[in-house]
Amino acid sequence: MSIHSRGTKDGVEFSPSSMPLSALEAVITTIPKIVMGASIQSSRRSEIREAMRISIEDGSINIGVVLSVAAAAMLNGTTFAEDMASLSVGRIADIKDGVRKDAVGALKSELVREGASSIGVSSQYANVNEFDMMQELGDAPLEESALVDSDSYVMALITDLGGKSKANVHLEIPGRGTIVAESVRQYLSELTENLLYKEVLAHVAYKVDVATGEWSKPRLISLDASKPRSFDVRMFEAAISKPTGWNSVVDPVAEIRRLRGADVAATA
Repeated sequence: MSIHSRGTKDGVEFSPSSMPLSALEAVITTIPKIVMGASIQSSRRSEIREAMRISIEDGSINIGVVLSVAAAAMLNGTTFAEDMASLSVGRIADIKDGVRKDAVGALKSELVREGASSIGVSSQYANVNEFDMMQELGDAPLEESALVDSDSYVMALITDLGGKSKANVHLEIPGRGTIVAESVRQYLSELTENLLYKEVLAHVAYKVDVATGEWSKPRLISLDASKPRSFDVRMFEAAISKPTGWNSVVDPVAEIRRLRGADVAATA
């Protein structure tokens, strides 16, 4: 993938020797999001990031991102190529990955703010020749994904726990893959049982894209290693069939009405 932007900041044209720092940060930050989107499993995301190689070439801001064959193969089955094709002809609504759509919008907004007059984008993997993203998107702002706060109780397998710089928990969830949920170091340190590689009931908070159902910014609330109890029908029936104070009342409805009347009289 390549980003090639022309523009002028404070009377100085974009170039490798004079590149606005915030513009460079925008490119470096958003390219991985555009490439990976939301569908790459967390266990693979670090592999792809580590495999990325950046080249800065002459000619305005011209940054190329190269992936190894093995890393590029991880994009198979994602909507990257399809989304890039939609972007190249200005069909923003057809971009299926919400994270990718937001990253494209953030990149365009930041480069325009820095004085960009054109933003050329191309992808050899997606077989998309360079197109001017500003021309294709026009002045209309990109529609951002609708994210809402949510939480769920999910059965998950813990594949990693803790961390040197950040306290987090890797949860392998059937049907969703592995997510990395932020946690609190003190909470993890106070766990009385080693839960690594064990199935747990995890309470996770996150933001969910209402259009795609994708989760983002997962945060661990609690872990419960106890197995869910099965419902014992016979024990339930035995419990509800025990005699109570109402068994000796001939007409429970009439008695309730009498008690209500007594309460009214008492408070009148």
